[in-house]
Amino acid sequence: MITIGTIIPCHNRKNTTIKCLESLKKIPTGKFFLQIYLIDDGSTDGTAQTVENQFKSKVKVLKGDGNLFWTGAINKGIDQAIKDGCDYIHLMNDDINFNENFLLELYQASKQYPKAIIGSIACNVHNPQQIVRGGIFLTDKKTTPWEEVKDVQLEDIKKKNVYAVDSLSGRSVLIPSEIIRNIGYFDNKHFPHAFADFDYFFRAKKHGYQIMVAPASIIYTEIEPKFAERLLSQPRMAAVFDLWFNKNFFGIMTLWHLSKWANQRSCYLGYQVARKIKWTILTLFCRPEKLRKKLYRPTK
Repeated sequence: MITIGTIIPCHNRKNTTIKCLESLKKIPTGKFFLQIYLIDDGSTDGTAQTVENQFKSKVKVLKGDGNLFWTGAINKGIDQAIKDGCDYIHLMNDDINFNENFLLELYQASKQYPKAIIGSIACNVHNPQQIVRGGIFLTDKKTTPWEEVKDVQLEDIKKKNVYAVDSLSGRSVLIPSEIIRNIGYFDNKHFPHAFADFDYFFRAKKHGYQIMVAPASIIYTEIEPKFAERLLSQPRMAAVFDLWFNKNFFGIMTLWHLSKWANQRSCYLGYQVARKIKWTILTLFCRPEKLRKKLYRPTK
């Protein structure tokens, strides 16, 4: 029987992780065997012990020291899954909700496109008809080198069959193990946390593999204003340092490495530097309540 290894990184949100694992127990797996790998990156809330006690052999717990972040955790899980002989690697976040057949739909799409990486459609958990992650397309725009399918209605997308894109978000993605063996793991050096998924799927596309989205595979996620919250949750100088130099999030070197996929690389980098200068000035000199208004973008 075909084996799918589901890789789930986690850190200090035990209740969320347990809820995710409980939901995974209910999905249909008659056409494949599902092996779950939970990578607990140094949680101090007892996540690993609770999962080991509650799920026993159904979930393999791999542990980190708190320095794996998303990419290191994903790579650790992938390495073990491939050693265990998994035919597919399924990446997913523990903070998503999903339809019962979301993984089965990914598997069915993969049977139709055996040389492809297949991603789920991600909808707004508070507005289930609104798509927030539907795949990424490269463009020739000078300041926006790629556009994401988002803020469109689910019914419009569901009319499509599986469709091709240039890259994906890693919230729920099925990857044939053969592809990983051929092109390697995720780039932990340049993308330890943010954008590692975008980079990997761009790289897979460059190697000749198809990147697809299966509209029948639906997950639900929060729309998190991560950029805003990073600036608002810290002292001003720490926020500015993060803005420029934190390679785990949106530092300029992270954007530099990501920009290699842009058709207008110099224009894109110039635009990003200008944005960082703007937000540096606002962060240093705006009152917090005024900065919050400028940063916050309400959900449509």
